[in-house]
Amino acid sequence: MVDCTGTGTIALQNKVYRSFEEAHKYVVQQHFKSREEYIKWCKSGEKPTDIPTSHAAVYKEQW
Repeated sequence: MVDCTGTGTIALQNKVYRSFEEAHKYVVQQHFKSREEYIKWCKSGEKPTDIPTSHAAVYKEQW
C-alpha cells in the first residue's frame, strides 16, 4: 500500500499483514517471556511491519 499523504503512515484498514499462522510462528520464535517483552519489542522498531501489534484486532476470526 502506498502512502499518498507523505506522512509515512498507512491507515490500519489498508495495511497488509502476514497470515495468522505465519505471524504466530514468527512471534513464537522470538521467545518472549512476558507480555511486557512483547510490547517493548513492538515499540522498538524491530517488529516487522507486516506483523500487527494488536493481533486480536487484526485476526478476529482466529483469536
